[in-house]
Amino acid sequence: MSSDDDKRLRVRHDIALFFSILVVTSMVVASVSWVYLNPRPVEQFFALGLLGENMMAEHYYPGDDPRIKPGDLVKWHVTLYNHMEGVQFVSVRAKLLNQTTPPPDDLNHTASSVSSFREIEHVLVENETWVFPFYWSIANVSWSADSAGIAALNLNNVTITRGLNTTAQGGYNFRIVLELWVYDNETTGFQFGWRSGGETRSAWNQIWFNLTLPTAST
Repeated sequence: MSSDDDKRLRVRHDIALFFSILVVTSMVVASVSWVYLNPRPVEQFFALGLLGENMMAEHYYPGDDPRIKPGDLVKWHVTLYNHMEGVQFVSVRAKLLNQTTPPPDDLNHTASSVSSFREIEHVLVENETWVFPFYWSIANVSWSADSAGIAALNLNNVTITRGLNTTAQGGYNFRIVLELWVYDNETTGFQFGWRSGGETRSAWNQIWFNLTLPTAST
């Protein structure tokens, strides 16, 4: 093979290598550009939590005993995180249920049919975590046959008597349910749950307790 032929082969090889590098580089640039111009959608959500006395997921009852007597102060802390990419107007609604009362429906995203005894509203900015105390005690008890009811409840130094129609046999298996309601601009009202990624989502928490009467001193 002559030197001219050898040179022509090297030129062809260099040209082929150049175009191969050009194609690969173009693909990389195109891929990076597509990712930059078409970022993955950010998941929008709320995170509702309930912490105990020391702002941890423990010590939810005085002395860690779920048998609550009238006058016992129960210290909870409600947390709510807004990751909805915008300002949100929310309402945390507290309801008193027993063992047989249907709770919120996770499948159909419907709230419990029980009326709330307290509604706490707040405006959350984007990526804000809202923490507020939920300190409660039983102020008055009603008994009918073998069923007990809570006639009055003190919540954050406010006495509540409405929305406490639930009774429990023997005072066992009461539960306080906290539901997240979000203001909907289209319906101009609060709705249980919210829309994200074309789907309906909802959030709620519950804690169980038993109502007991103080033991008579001798």
